[in-house]
Amino acid sequence: MQEQRGDGRRITEPRRKAGQLHRTVLSAAPPFKNPDPFVPYGIGWVSVPEGLSILGIITGCKPEEIKMHMDVKLVVEKVWEDSEGNDVVTWKWKKI
Repeated sequence: MQEQRGDGRRITEPRRKAGQLHRTVLSAAPPFKNPDPFVPYGIGWVSVPEGLSILGIITGCKPEEIKMHMDVKLVVEKVWEDSEGNDVVTWKWKKI
């Protein structure tokens, strides 16, 4: 599936946006830029039906709520704004 952006670029998304969490770790270091205040977050390997395992930040739940084999979906979230006011985004895994 492709989405047309206002600047003319296209974003291609995977056909399936869900998978199952198989490995996880709690990060004590900030991602990208240092948010204030910093809050620990989970990072996990997610297996998708196509046979791939994809590493990503886990969002939408507290670290203590992260469970092995929980179902997650792929989301795109803003992580900060650059110096020109543009959103900088990344993919994350969100608990279903």
